[in-house]
Amino acid sequence: MNFERRGPSGDSGKLYEARFLGQAEVDSEFVEAMRALPTDPRGRIPREAAFRTLKEHYAGDPTNPKGVHAKELRGAMLDALGLDEGDFDKLKLYSAVGTPIDVLFGVDAFLELEDPKTRQTVRATSDDRRDSSQRQREGGRESEFYHRGTP
Repeated sequence: MNFERRGPSGDSGKLYEARFLGQAEVDSEFVEAMRALPTDPRGRIPREAAFRTLKEHYAGDPTNPKGVHAKELRGAMLDALGLDEGDFDKLKLYSAVGTPIDVLFGVDAFLELEDPKTRQTVRATSDDRRDSSQRQREGGRESEFYHRGTP
């Protein structure tokens, strides 16, 4: 039997993710839009289509996330990137906690940055990993952002 791990606060994994990143804020049409996405021959939803759909139906403000630490994370990324204040709105943090993106792709949240010069978007995804065997394989890191460029 597989039991969900507890976060530092004693919350279950799902509650911890929601507290840390904030529950995904999507509109009432999101679930139907996800169901309407075409699937590949194996019945899988294309990753980019899922991300695009979440962004289209995101009811929250990705430039002002609500999670306890999500604001701090976005602020730290703004500092690290050295963006001018006028470009702060180019960095967006979307929570995917509890959505099909979380379940199907293992992505709890993602940051997107639009390059002010090229207008291209770069995405970094996050999955909070507390499984000890997985942590060992990945050098002991509990949470990591993975970089993935987007078209």
